[in-house]
Amino acid sequence: MNDTYTKDIHFILQELRLSIENIREITECILADVNKGYVPDKDTITRFNTEIDGLRSYSDSIRTRATGILGQEEQSPDVSVIQLAEAIIEKQEKRKADEMRSVRMVLDHFSSVKAHIELYSQALLPFQENAAEMLKAMNCQKYDLSENANHISDYRLFLDCLSMENFESDEGIHALDELSSRFSNRVQLGIARNQYFLPEIQEKTASVPSREIDSDICSSATEDAPVPLIVTEMYAAPDSVDSSPECVSGVFLEQSPKIQENDAVVYSINSVKKASPSASIFKKD
Repeated sequence: MNDTYTKDIHFILQELRLSIENIREITECILADVNKGYVPDKDTITRFNTEIDGLRSYSDSIRTRATGILGQEEQSPDVSVIQLAEAIIEKQEKRKADEMRSVRMVLDHFSSVKAHIELYSQALLPFQENAAEMLKAMNCQKYDLSENANHISDYRLFLDCLSMENFESDEGIHALDELSSRFSNRVQLGIARNQYFLPEIQEKTASVPSREIDSDICSSATEDAPVPLIVTEMYAAPDSVDSSPECVSGVFLEQSPKIQENDAVVYSINSVKKASPSASIFKKD
């Protein structure tokens, strides 16, 4: 959003209102002369025409701007030019506020980036200090969006690279090339080696609960309905098949605490008899 454009609308609206006031005053003078039976002088008529031309110019300018900013309903013929100008200003201010929020989020995220190795932290530190200063300026209402647009673009690029998973793709290679022109080589290397991270994202990843035993499934297991088993890996059966409880015909199983979607579930059809090992199982065929 360009502040100059918004100020331009404010200026046009101010000039429009001034022109309307001048036309009103001139019109009153003309009517006063006409009511007295006098013909308005040429200077008064010239001033009147000049103000009318100015009013038409301001009106056309506002309606032209409204076409690219306001919707069709907001540009109804019943809406006055002043209302159009005020609607433009309101929408532009809202857009600016939205962009400022977006910029604040970029600066906040970029400033909070951490590195696994101190070497990469130090490489990024000067850029983060600048971002922190920009945040401070925003809080003091001294921030100029247009003057810092390039810095914001750099920080957005860094955060975009931070979320990339494949730097060998065309997109990834292009992003690294762009990054190298805006940051130091060490920062680029840190990005390529996944050395940077956002703490809040890492915390969310680390907080994902591991699979815990489902007490309902375990408590419902009986000899006729044993705890389901999930096939976790499939291997070709070796020459001597493992006879341990974890292996059934070369298929390695683990007890499943919870049935997940798309898991292959294996139940024993017949009850497994519990018996002591016999020496006969070691006899050769």
